Amino acid sequence: MSVGDDIYRRFRGNDSRGVKDAMSGYATPSSDSGGSYLMQHQAQLQGQRSMEASKQMLYKVYGNVISILEEYEQRDSPGKRFARSDIHIPDQSRKGKDDVESIVETQLLLFETQLKACPSEVRNQLGEELKQKTIKWVAVRHGQTQSKTDKFIAQLYEILAKGRTDHAFHSRPRPDITPEVMRENIPFLMRGKHDQATLDHSFRDDGNRKAVAPNVRAGPVDSLQIGSERLGEINPDLKNSLRGYRNQPSNR
Repeated sequence: MSVGDDIYRRFRGNDSRGVKDAMSGYATPSSDSGGSYLMQHQAQLQGQRSMEASKQMLYKVYGNVISILEEYEQRDSPGKRFARSDIHIPDQSRKGKDDVESIVETQLLLFETQLKACPSEVRNQLGEELKQKTIKWVAVRHGQTQSKTDKFIAQLYEILAKGRTDHAFHSRPRPDITPEVMRENIPFLMRGKHDQATLDHSFRDDGNRKAVAPNVRAGPVDSLQIGSERLGEINPDLKNSLRGYRNQPSNR
């Protein structure tokens, strides 16, 4: 079994069970109309809370991709300084370029899997927002020679636009993944279900809590136009999906 297959097998079950459990409450029969209404109301509130938790989980995995990609960008373009997103990430200074690249590939696969696993309502609500964040992120690289950093960010956009991308795991083995990298990624795999359960509980306990999007870097005022043009150059297959952003103003 390839590393990618193992990652997918471990992570694919990480959906929000709270949402499914909450939705099942609507079909619960009751001879007491008042009790039935109360149960339905409670189920609806629980569903809303779990929906916010699912949004937060998707935001978190998206932020993981962005933060580790910026670590790769730093190693991919030595001597150049790019703006950084305001997303916490553990110290990666001891990792080399190849190790960070392996983590980027893993995080892209985890994001694709999480996007598939989350409720369709969450995908519909957050998809446009995350696409725009991705386009604005790549606008910061305007004028730079294309590199593997651009390939990775185009893959992230492709996942958002099409639901999938061609991962390195699918086309080649990864014998160069070091034990350190595996130790770095296993917690991401094993923590997935635990994080979702923790988020479900925390959002249920706080009825006013809302999912918070990661603070992702952005280019200039016209970053949607600049970023969409660059993404189209990186991957021409994305041009149709990007067409609507060419003349769209950016609200930073």
